[in-house]
Amino acid sequence: MRKIHEGFRAIRRKYKTAKLSPTQIISLVFAGIILTGTLLLMLPISSRSGVSCGFRPALFTATSATCVTGLSLFDTYTQWSGFGQTVIICLIQIGGLGFMSAATLFVFFLRKRIGLKQRLVMAQALSVSDMDGIVHLQKTVLKGSFAIEGIGAAILFVRFLPEYGFGNALKWGLFHSVSAFCNAGIDILSENSLAEYALHPLMNFTTSALVILGGLGFVVWWDLLRVLKELPRKGLRTFRFLTLHSKIALTFTAVLL
Repeated sequence: MRKIHEGFRAIRRKYKTAKLSPTQIISLVFAGIILTGTLLLMLPISSRSGVSCGFRPALFTATSATCVTGLSLFDTYTQWSGFGQTVIICLIQIGGLGFMSAATLFVFFLRKRIGLKQRLVMAQALSVSDMDGIVHLQKTVLKGSFAIEGIGAAILFVRFLPEYGFGNALKWGLFHSVSAFCNAGIDILSENSLAEYALHPLMNFTTSALVILGGLGFVVWWDLLRVLKELPRKGLRTFRFLTLHSKIALTFTAVLL
C-alpha cells in the first residue's frame, strides 16, 4: 500500500513539473474546443430532425467552424436547429478570435491578474513576438472585434427586418456578421445562401467590409493604430514605418479590391 501511495506521489510530482509550451497549450485547447463542439452537435437537439447526425459529420462541422474553413457537409439552415446553429456560431467566434481572446474576456470580467505564462500564450496566439503591451493589445482586439461585429449586425438587422421580422432579423444579422468577420463562409439563410442578395449594395458592402476587416488580422490593426497616432505630427510619411507584414497585407488587399 505504501508503495502505491509513493507511486501516486511520484506521478503527481512529474505532472506538476511537466511544462507545456504555449504552442502545445494552444493545440490542446483547440482540440478540446473541437471535441466539445462535436459532442454538442451530436446531440439530437442540435438537428432539426431530432435525430443525431453521428460522430464524423459532427466532428467535421465542429472542426470546420472552429478553424473557419467554410466547408460543410450539410446546408446549415436545413440541417441544424437553433441550438445547433448557436453551437456553430460560438465555435466560429472562438476560432476567429482565438481561444485565448475568449478566455481572457472572462479574466477581464472577473478582474483577475494575468500571469507571465498567460501572457506568453496570449503572445503566441496573437502571433506577436513581444509581450510588452500584450494585455492592452488583447483588450483592443476584443473591443475592436465586438464593435465591428456589432455594427455589421445592426446594418444586417435593418436589412432583414422588413422581410423576416424582428426575431429572425436579429438572429440572422448577428450570425452573418460574426461569420463574415471571422471569414467562416457559413450562413443560415436558405439553400441559395446570399445569392438572392447579389445585386443589393448594402448587403454586399457590409459583408465585404466585415470579411476584409477580419481578414487583415489583429496585428495589422495594432500596427495601423500605432501609425495613425503619429499621423497628425509626422503626416503621411508615418505609413513608411508600418511593419513588413502590415505593408504586404494592406498592399495585396488593395490590389485585389
